Amino acid sequence: MPSRNGQRRYRHTNRWRTTQRQAILKRDGYCRMCGHPGDDGKGRGLMQAHLVPHSEGGDDNANNIVLLCRTCHAKYDAGQRHRSHP
Repeated sequence: MPSRNGQRRYRHTNRWRTTQRQAILKRDGYCRMCGHPGDDGKGRGLMQAHLVPHSEGGDDNANNIVLLCRTCHAKYDAGQRHRSHP
């Protein structure tokens, strides 16, 4: 169930965990905000963040996704919520 009015449902798929994740890891390889390489130096612990959220019409295309560590992802999400709620 969408958490906000107009927000699309999102289902995690194996596609993110395999081919798309590998392509984004190869492209980014670290947290795009702080440079953290992940828990194991191979991207483990990095999370996907959508530049344009689903609620604003963003999609799951690799061009709309960056990798962030948990700390930066929480800050990024807080900024997105602040920006969308004046």
